[in-house]
Amino acid sequence: MTLYLKYCGNRSYEDYKLVSQSRATHLGFIFVPTSKRYVSPERVGEWLAQASSTNQKMVGVFVNPSLEELNEHLRAIHLDVIQLHGTETPCFIKELRGLYNGEVWKVIHHEEGALEKMKDYAGCVDAFLVDSKVAGALGGTGQAFDWSYVPDYLEVAHQLGMPCMIAGGVTPENVAALLEYKPDGIDLASGIEASEKKSRSRIEALERKVVST
Repeated sequence: MTLYLKYCGNRSYEDYKLVSQSRATHLGFIFVPTSKRYVSPERVGEWLAQASSTNQKMVGVFVNPSLEELNEHLRAIHLDVIQLHGTETPCFIKELRGLYNGEVWKVIHHEEGALEKMKDYAGCVDAFLVDSKVAGALGGTGQAFDWSYVPDYLEVAHQLGMPCMIAGGVTPENVAALLEYKPDGIDLASGIEASEKKSRSRIEALERKVVST
């Protein structure tokens, strides 16, 4: 299976142009107003209209959205994937499925009971993304969890028939160590940034490691 490579937290047209020319399979936009990487769907729509078309899939990241909020975003921009990063329930996701035909990814935070929590979402999501658990934050911390647990997450996800991606603190400097565990995908934001902007040199450094592994 092709490695999912998601570059998330794109917050300017320059970021978008750079990542759209990369090896990323998925481009992520944060639609969470409290995030420093927040962008409006209207702004992203403007970027997509200005740039050349791409085969990369567009991912919208949300935290505990309402169905009304999701509908508003979907009217403003086409999203291939909705990534849910909060405490959304399987019941809520099943309601969402009645309104949206794209993929739904569920973030699972690395903590006690996380493996059992994955099983609760069997049959209602298309993929898992495991991220670090940091007090007071739901993501975007740039901190990695103990990757020796990655095989456990992969095992449960694969038993449920779903891919499992890893996020949190992934960088060009450490990605080779993560790839030894053979995750189905990796998700980066700060790891490919310099001065809070996406960095061509860091993206190229990361992709050399990914291609050579």
